[in-house]
Amino acid sequence: MRTLIIVIFAVLLVGCANTTQRYGISTENNQILRGIESPHQIKVGVFTSSGPNSATINCRSVRPLIVPSSSYESYIREALIDELKLSGLYSDTASTELTMHFEKIDFSSALTGNWVISAQFAVAGKSSFTITSNYGIPDVNFGPDLACSNTASAFVPAVQNFLKTLFLDPRFKEAILGSGNSKSASTTR
Repeated sequence: MRTLIIVIFAVLLVGCANTTQRYGISTENNQILRGIESPHQIKVGVFTSSGPNSATINCRSVRPLIVPSSSYESYIREALIDELKLSGLYSDTASTELTMHFEKIDFSSALTGNWVISAQFAVAGKSSFTITSNYGIPDVNFGPDLACSNTASAFVPAVQNFLKTLFLDPRFKEAILGSGNSKSASTTR
């Protein structure tokens, strides 16, 4: 009987939460990064946030949206590193370090739902700049179950869109064209 109660409780807990998918590399983002001529490798530094770092944001005040990482900030940091690694632009030992301060990671699951991600980027010796991305959530629904599930499903493409906005920004390109270990020099080691 005790085992049955534990199983029912576990099913109820899992049924009430929506977990976002693991990040998947964007082919479009990879093409953008590979299209930058003569870039230098960069390392990704500390990511901070205006609010508490959390792996959960409540959807409609009752259903948690959970990322498979220690926090939403960490998830996006890991996604950025994955994108940079695939394009050959990432190095733990690069002299150019990119840091990020999140101003907002939030969503609306009402009528015209969207994810909003906004962060300020900084590279030593360069002016900091802010990137904001709004990603519309397809098929938002009035019912909380489907609306929250669709919101969780839209997080990966929302992060891909945020990173695409970063990669297309001329200030990002300027940062990785600055001083540092060159891509070509580091790949011949």
